[in-house]
Amino acid sequence: MKKAFGASLAVLVILLGLPLAAAVVVSMGVGATTECTSQAVQAAPTGTVPVEGPVGGPVTGDIVVAQANIPDRVGMAGFNASMPRVLSTRPDFVSLNEMAGRSLAEIEAAAPGYAAYRDPDAIPGSSARESISNVVAWRTDTWTRVGGGRVTIVEGDQGFYKGQPILWDRFVTWTMLQRADGAVVSMLSTHHMINPHKYPRQHGNPPLTRAEQYGQGMDTLIELSTSLAAHGPVLVAGDMNTHATYSDLSWSAVAKMSAAGYGWHSAAVDFIFYQRQLGVTLTQGWSGPMQSDHPWVAAKFAMNGVGPTSSTATTAAAATESIVEASRNTTLTTGRGDVLTQLTALTLGPGLPQLTEEQAGNVLEIARVARDLQVPRFGLQIALATAIQESTLRNLDGGHADSAGLFQQRPSTGWGTRAQVTDPALATQAFFGQAAHTDNPGLLDVAGGSSCRWPRPPPECSGPETTCAARMHGGRRSPVI
Repeated sequence: MKKAFGASLAVLVILLGLPLAAAVVVSMGVGATTECTSQAVQAAPTGTVPVEGPVGGPVTGDIVVAQANIPDRVGMAGFNASMPRVLSTRPDFVSLNEMAGRSLAEIEAAAPGYAAYRDPDAIPGSSARESISNVVAWRTDTWTRVGGGRVTIVEGDQGFYKGQPILWDRFVTWTMLQRADGAVVSMLSTHHMINPHKYPRQHGNPPLTRAEQYGQGMDTLIELSTSLAAHGPVLVAGDMNTHATYSDLSWSAVAKMSAAGYGWHSAAVDFIFYQRQLGVTLTQGWSGPMQSDHPWVAAKFAMNGVGPTSSTATTAAAATESIVEASRNTTLTTGRGDVLTQLTALTLGPGLPQLTEEQAGNVLEIARVARDLQVPRFGLQIALATAIQESTLRNLDGGHADSAGLFQQRPSTGWGTRAQVTDPALATQAFFGQAAHTDNPGLLDVAGGSSCRWPRPPPECSGPETTCAARMHGGRRSPVI
């Protein structure tokens, strides 16, 4: 089966002893049209791209990021006219694409109070312009650059542009910034391949399809982000050349970044990604027109004390077993303190912090509801995996569109009022399909189908077009969408 679930779910598969084939069910949070085939599951990126720089502490306060693709064809006049709009939210960091025709001095002149960085040396060959296309700028009154570089994410894209064959590489520029209080944040700027979904055609006989190249490029981008996360939080922006609606395409930017624990704010194909899984929250987003065929886009993030992450996960099979066993207790008050202590020693995956008391308490609430509803063991595993993927076990006030709560349920799609979807007990009841406040189908509404027979994990999906998650809900969207 193709990888369409987050690193957190891969870790949960290990910790809960969940068969790998069952991951197609627990990936419901990624989308109900995830492709499922007999291919091997790909390993999650592990952060093997080498980087150097200081290790910071917890990052507090807000950070604002802006993203803009302002092509050369608008000239310097168009660029200079666009930059005041790009900077209108007074961003800490700015990601700029298609900057090959502009010097850093010209970019800084159009952005008073900002400094800019890219690797100064173009790579010889047909991708020379692409190699110096991505620029990161930052406020000099707040941040100092302490590291930076360029990484190739795609080599030899043998596609077509305006009907003509191309041979282009794609790159990401990364910059590590430090604040006076010692906080370190890394900002990445990238411009990905021309949309492989719309333009799959290739020339020659390349070993990979354009979609496969795009997906591998995303994996490299995530590996770089994971390496940088050991120094402090990471923000990623760029022209991704794919849309937010592509969540059902496992190679796409939104599918890959969601699986890696990132949320996003976007307009058209321009994105700003943030580490939602670690606790960074999106508090405001903007976008608007400029002299480009792209809008500018900006977002404000509450950093919530997120700091550098370790590259080593806690071995926690025994403690995680306590989560499942808790659902069998007569009450969850007996031994609750011991269970909480064990849970707060766990992490959700490599490089992620230990569970907070809030997260551990939410685990026990899910387990309590599962016990009361006599949910089979595998159902509890699915509920925990989904809550990890959707909210990192936090009762979030918001999310994508009007999503909220542990399972990111949406009031607009019938999951209840905002108060109900943010009530952990009611939200869990709704997830299982056993809540009085909503008629939406849930996990216990599984109906037939040899591949989705309850309560045993499905051995495999029976076809590439229809997933177990979709069939669990009669073809309707899963309870976490």
